[in-house]
Amino acid sequence: MAGLKLIAAYGGSSEEEEEEPSGSGFGIVTVSECHSDERTGRPRTETITDSDDDIPLSLVRARKRTKKEQRAELIAKRRRLQHTVKNNDCSCPNKCGVKISKDDRTEENLRFWKLTEAEQDAFIRSTVRLVPLMRRNKSKFMDDESPKKNHSYKFSLQTAAGDLLPVCRKFYLNTLGYSQDCGNIVYRRINTELAPRTLKRGRYSRSTDKRDAVRNHILTYKPTVSHYRRKHAPQRLYLPSDLSEKAMHADFLQSQNLTVSYEFYCRNVRDMNIALVKLGHEQCESCVHADLHQKEMKHETSTNPAGECTICDDHRNHLLHAKTSRVAYREDGEKIIPKSVVLSADLQKVIQLPRLEGLKSVVFSSRLLAYNETFAPVGLYARKLPTLACVWHEATSGRSANELISCFHRVLSHYSDMESVTIWLDNCSSQNKNWNLFLHLILLINSSKIQVKELILKFFESGHTFMSADSFHAAVEGRMKKSPPITFHDFEEVVATAKRQVDVLTMDAKHFFAPKFTVTPYMLSKCRPRPYIEQIRRVVIKKGNFMFVYSDTVQSEGELKACSLFSKKNQKLVSEHSFDLETALSRQKEPVGITPERKKALLKAVLPLVEREKQKFWKNVSEK
Repeated sequence: MAGLKLIAAYGGSSEEEEEEPSGSGFGIVTVSECHSDERTGRPRTETITDSDDDIPLSLVRARKRTKKEQRAELIAKRRRLQHTVKNNDCSCPNKCGVKISKDDRTEENLRFWKLTEAEQDAFIRSTVRLVPLMRRNKSKFMDDESPKKNHSYKFSLQTAAGDLLPVCRKFYLNTLGYSQDCGNIVYRRINTELAPRTLKRGRYSRSTDKRDAVRNHILTYKPTVSHYRRKHAPQRLYLPSDLSEKAMHADFLQSQNLTVSYEFYCRNVRDMNIALVKLGHEQCESCVHADLHQKEMKHETSTNPAGECTICDDHRNHLLHAKTSRVAYREDGEKIIPKSVVLSADLQKVIQLPRLEGLKSVVFSSRLLAYNETFAPVGLYARKLPTLACVWHEATSGRSANELISCFHRVLSHYSDMESVTIWLDNCSSQNKNWNLFLHLILLINSSKIQVKELILKFFESGHTFMSADSFHAAVEGRMKKSPPITFHDFEEVVATAKRQVDVLTMDAKHFFAPKFTVTPYMLSKCRPRPYIEQIRRVVIKKGNFMFVYSDTVQSEGELKACSLFSKKNQKLVSEHSFDLETALSRQKEPVGITPERKKALLKAVLPLVEREKQKFWKNVSEK
């Protein structure tokens, strides 16, 4: 009974084990004593005659197989199923089918395919003998000096009694699961004169000269990180809009001695995770993923019942938030409220200076990056209010969250006489949506420098963020194609003339700062409920209130939650009437500059191609 309990514990069949010879006891089962049944594929145990006592099931432990072992067993099982016994009739004089029964052939086949490759070689060598040729049939077309065959083979198979009986080649190969024409499987393992069989799997290495040349050529265009799609950054890189894959491929064919197809060149651009800047061509990754899921699973988001598929439920909520935010965005722009303004803010994609199309020496150089954080009026507000563009370049400052906070600070100071300001933003969590930005805006609204009583931040759903700022960026891009900017002053002129009402706010080094008050994870963990940045869709900041008020919907009737982002010490400090916001800012004193090596290479490429009056700007670019 103890044996039956052990067999049942490992999933075996008690009826099969009862056929084993009696007198076998059971001992403690170790790892080496657990095997897989070749017929059922389930683990089975071997018996040990060390003890006849019953063994508790708690003492029986089978080692869990690794993924590598499971895969090896799966491959072996597939090979075994592909090479079953071929029951073809044998008409040879040996009468192989009479001497060897079907059960014996099945056992030999299972025994052979349970062996490793080295053990299979040994099996064949033990059952096949190389013997001299007893008689040769000569032909008038065969040369006597070079006979075609010098030896013969003798095949044998083992019976259930352990006897090796001679069989013919066809019967032998059919028993192992091969056809009668697969004699080389045996000959190459027996005959040392034939070339040994070598495994070529995984040894072929394709030449990468063309791929390496194409990728090195792509990198000469200096792709850079974009503020868009921070989910991909820093892996996702972008090239400026004055380039095209067709022009890059043509330049490669002209400058290199290699010939590659246009498809091969474009595929390497995609494999390097590099994209060309195309305004208004952003796709929603969530919607693309949901569309693929619906095609594969035959689901429909509109008709599939809620709760049956989590992917469809998430996509349904995603579309609902996208529609709600778009309706709220249009409603905010359709009604004008006195002493109020509704804006949309976004940072323009990659802009590189100078913009000299067709000049490879400039295109291949590491050009100067220019930035444009746009605050564009929404709807009817665009008729009476100008678009504000905060512009600077990388030699002045970088493009981190602190630079964007500085832009918000200056724009709100520009609208200091307004009572209510609403700003629509995308979900770029590293810049437009971060805790330090919220904390600084709370301090700014509660300072005496501006008269704004209420600031509302609203966030679009990811992937559905087209707004008035994007429309202005498209106008700037079109203007740059007509009047390519050479210097940063030219870029300011392009931005100022992109539309009729534009105020360019040039950000100098003195306008940038780093806030001294920051939000710590400890303060967020103390909030009840804890706010999560990805769930926030509306933020309301009011003068006289230092609490962080937020909601998970952009609608005004949505439930508001509040928490404090300040520590007790900082809360007491900022609440005092004598508190000055300037003391909470660490101002930038001078431009950050670029490296001397980069400036030297930039001057070498740019100065011979620009007018003398525009060379002054490039010579005066700050160095680190």
